[in-house]
Amino acid sequence: PELLPPDTSATTNSRGEFRISAWKQARVRVDAPGYATSDFRFNQVPDEKSPVLVLQKPGGIEGRVMRAADEEPIEFFVVQPDLRSNALGDNWARSPQESPQGLVIAEADEHDHSHEGETAQPAAPREPSPREKLEATLGDDEHLLIPNTPNLDELKRIRYADDPNGEFKLVGLPPGRWSLQVRADGFESERQSVTVQEGKMTEEVEVRLGQGAIIRGVVVDKRDGSPVEAAMISASRSQEGGFTLLAQGFFEGQAVTVSKPDGSFELRGADDGATWMHVMAEGYASANVQIDAIEDGEVRENIELELLPGGSITGTVTDRHGAFLARRMVVAFSPGSQDFHQGATDEAGVYRIDNLRPGNYLLISVSLDDESLFTGDFMSMLSGGRFVPATVVEGEVTTVDIVDTS
Repeated sequence: PELLPPDTSATTNSRGEFRISAWKQARVRVDAPGYATSDFRFNQVPDEKSPVLVLQKPGGIEGRVMRAADEEPIEFFVVQPDLRSNALGDNWARSPQESPQGLVIAEADEHDHSHEGETAQPAAPREPSPREKLEATLGDDEHLLIPNTPNLDELKRIRYADDPNGEFKLVGLPPGRWSLQVRADGFESERQSVTVQEGKMTEEVEVRLGQGAIIRGVVVDKRDGSPVEAAMISASRSQEGGFTLLAQGFFEGQAVTVSKPDGSFELRGADDGATWMHVMAEGYASANVQIDAIEDGEVRENIELELLPGGSITGTVTDRHGAFLARRMVVAFSPGSQDFHQGATDEAGVYRIDNLRPGNYLLISVSLDDESLFTGDFMSMLSGGRFVPATVVEGEVTTVDIVDTS
């Protein structure tokens, strides 16, 4: 929807009905005063049925972020909300607090004989879920569609707070269970689950952040020991790098820092139990270095991270008839290191991907036509092509020509 022209729209009538040109894989965005902006995917609707789109009134979350040690407020922090379960979704499960009249029903163990001889009591009827209540109102030719959050809205909900009392406020959240990712410089990141009810604010949410560990060291060029400036460094419990590291560093709450002109760095707020250091820098292949497990509050010194330029892959992309294909995205994925890199062909159908770690890669050419962009489904984009193996050697250029049959 972000890329469609403004006139590709429709307005509902007094019965909430609309008609709009679309295709099977399309997303339809609905904006209505007083309701959360929502996306709906039409590929979930059987051909013989008409879609019924459900809108929800948004709620919100108010709370405070503080230091775990003394409960003093943290002034500067980031709050990232992530919707884990929509109140109308298939995986919405009622918690004990949300059960009708506080009733909790558990299934009996088939080997439990503690009540033998007693008359079995009929189980209390289960209260229908909000989705089941809506589905009961549908006609036989109708199919219920549950809203999805637009990708851009997810980014807009991130709050960069600057408050002396450590307070934050999130509004416009669809009802459901949310996971709050809170991080602040010098502290461990923290996740907290919060339930948002339709049209209501969930208040007095308190998030406590631990101090975390401090890691100091230097990033150098392995060939001559020269310092590497502006390298991005993080620490985690898993061996991941490249694109995955970048995504996690910004969106999953890992502590991240950048090396100084002399290559030195100080990483504050490293998570307890971290055993891997990750580093990326312009002109170098990413690297993962295993270390002894970090303990909470520890100060670790003299960590040396070495980088090499890595290798390159280049070649052409053609169709099955040998015609060169321009503006094709080429993806290189390493199953071993979980590295993910991408490049694109020029007008002559030539691509080149640099700074790859040595190892085995799988290459695939992906179309960037409108349909692929509109679906927004990366795996669907990849499924139409054929993987081509490639091996990268340090300091060398590997040539791999790809025949795209999609």
